[in-house]
Amino acid sequence: MEISLPGQFQKIVVALSLMAIPLLVWLAVHAQTNSDDVNNWIDRTSQQFAKYETYITNFGSDDEIIITWDDCVITDPRVEEAGRALREECGKYVDRIITGSESVLKLRNSASGFSDQSARKRLRGSLVGEDLETTCVIARLNPQARSNLQLALSCIETTLVDTVGIDPGALHFGGKAITDHALNALTNQSLWWGIPGAILAAFLSLLCVKNFRLTVGMIYVSGLAAITSLAMVPLSGFRVNGLLVLMPVLVFVLTLGCAVHMVRALQRHLRPHRGKLADDPIAQSLKESRPPVVLSMATTAIGIGSLALSPLSSVLQFGLFSSLSLLLAMLMLVVLLPAIWRQFGIGFRHSTEDFAAAQQLAGWLIKLNRHPRAVLLVILCFCFPVLIGLRNFETDFEISNLFAARTDYAQDREWIESHLYPLGRVDFTIRFPKENQLNRYQQLRNVQKIQTAFRDYSDYHRALSAANFVKIPRSSTRLQKQLTEQLVATQLEYDYQKLNDEGMLYSDDQWDQWRITVACKIDPERDEWDHAEALRDLGENALQSNPEAVQIEATGMGPLVAIGQRQLFFDLTRGLTTAIFLITPLIIISLRSLRLGLLGMVPNLFPIAVVFGCYGLLGRRLDSGSILTASVGLGIAIDDTVHFLHYFKLGRRTARDEGYEFQQVRQRAVDSAISRCAWSIATTSIIICCGLCFFVLSDFLPVRNFSVVLILMMLAAALADLILLPALITGLPFGKGRKAGGKAKSPPS
Repeated sequence: MEISLPGQFQKIVVALSLMAIPLLVWLAVHAQTNSDDVNNWIDRTSQQFAKYETYITNFGSDDEIIITWDDCVITDPRVEEAGRALREECGKYVDRIITGSESVLKLRNSASGFSDQSARKRLRGSLVGEDLETTCVIARLNPQARSNLQLALSCIETTLVDTVGIDPGALHFGGKAITDHALNALTNQSLWWGIPGAILAAFLSLLCVKNFRLTVGMIYVSGLAAITSLAMVPLSGFRVNGLLVLMPVLVFVLTLGCAVHMVRALQRHLRPHRGKLADDPIAQSLKESRPPVVLSMATTAIGIGSLALSPLSSVLQFGLFSSLSLLLAMLMLVVLLPAIWRQFGIGFRHSTEDFAAAQQLAGWLIKLNRHPRAVLLVILCFCFPVLIGLRNFETDFEISNLFAARTDYAQDREWIESHLYPLGRVDFTIRFPKENQLNRYQQLRNVQKIQTAFRDYSDYHRALSAANFVKIPRSSTRLQKQLTEQLVATQLEYDYQKLNDEGMLYSDDQWDQWRITVACKIDPERDEWDHAEALRDLGENALQSNPEAVQIEATGMGPLVAIGQRQLFFDLTRGLTTAIFLITPLIIISLRSLRLGLLGMVPNLFPIAVVFGCYGLLGRRLDSGSILTASVGLGIAIDDTVHFLHYFKLGRRTARDEGYEFQQVRQRAVDSAISRCAWSIATTSIIICCGLCFFVLSDFLPVRNFSVVLILMMLAAALADLILLPALITGLPFGKGRKAGGKAKSPPS
């Protein structure tokens, strides 16, 4: 696959790349990272999301902030002062401020005439804690706050600290807006962890090739590919989300890894062969290295690009932009890198000997491969219990588990759930058709009946609806009951606008709709959608005796996120299957061998099965980040397999030309492939792992766990390519012998 550009065009290519750097750097630096929110982890194309949008339109946004602090009790005068100060100083960011003390006072002064203790019990689980003392302030944000979330939160915190006098260390925040803010902050933090990883990978590449000028060329092309990948995001009108922070470093190390293979091929052609130097070592090395580089980068792009099938915005963007970036990096490798070699030189001409470490590694692997069936037996014995672990493969996609326990978000959430109420939340819409002509009193009684039925659920904590704010007097006679019903129905009609403003009741031409918000405990076994289905069944059973066509519909951000996170497991299966069905034929066609193509997929599926199986054996759950590594790992792992099989084919052709017998041809071809690319496979795997290793320090758990699992897969893939694949080729009986062109030779000792 020789691509030879005239010298003038090579100069133009290098010049254009240099001229593009300022623009690309400017775009990369100005890429906005404050865009990640919970909505990026849900399926916005689903029917459930459409129902949620309708729910938000009818009852108002759930974009709220829960504000509390140590010793925040109902009798604390700072509660009312905080409500007043926030209304005055943060009015441009909030639609409404609700405090626990004011809500208790309103219930006491309402027509229902609740006592202080009864009012607190009615608000328990929403504004009041289980001790009936701890309370909070809830700030409902407006659209302007959403577009300036950082400024809104800063205004709220400054007001509480400077005006109200609350110690900033005692404050605790929760709610959807706080989750979004935490995602944004950790996205920014994680982006910086890629810089030391890239520096470490670049340093290791210098140690690998031992040539400063060649290393600079590799780093230049890889860095340009990484900057281009980040610049593509704002150019496309998107912003960098929590997963896209991985993309620049991933593109950098993958491009650097393929560049190492190309440089190693160049260095081999710089050494004398049979006492003579190659006439044009650059051209010869490109002829040898370009086919596997193009194939490996294409298969990697397919593997990662399969994630673009996901309906989740974060996953889709990561798969799409990473795939496009790798294709651009492939063009840079096959066009720009050789042009740099031609224009700036390649350093010292040749080395008479290969590196001692490379020779030792190749020699050890060749000796190990003299006993391929023993190697396969040992690997099989190791893999058998590990593969059984796949039966225990479990996932944990709770949105709160996106954050490390040491983060302020996780600590505040723990405080709120231990002192106030669980933050797991399921919203229900109870819909009464207007044609049935039930009055508001009868509707409210049904809402009470459903809310009472919810108490039978094991993980139920508290529920909040309009029924919490209306006290229905007891009636001893039928006449009193009729009068009470008429009185309450009239009062509810009169209070409709107030209930509507509070997001409790919505009415249109066809339906009267009431809202019930249920707080539930969340654990890895049951998420909000599990709670929603169980609670809905209880509510429907409570209305079985009711002939009216009442509808109970579960909605809310909690169940939506739970469904979206479950979608990741489906994305794993679909993405991995798609990648396999696209990559396998490509490998077979490129190698022009069905057997080699199928055999080459074994060491690429091996690391996925082993790592996920080990997680199953250890009882570790895979979260939203680590579950995505299957498709990515397959795409990356196949790079080294392609290079090994490419050099195996070259070695087999040489051995046949030299007249070796069939089995000897296979053995010598494997030895040749090991000698040519074992060191490159080992070093590129280490470079990739080191490039990702600093992400392990990130407090954003999807990024951290993605890096951990991918590093484990890369190490397992390197072992599979260096040990398992040679043993499969030489140890399994496949293929037919071909008559040698000359006298058969004996294999070397």
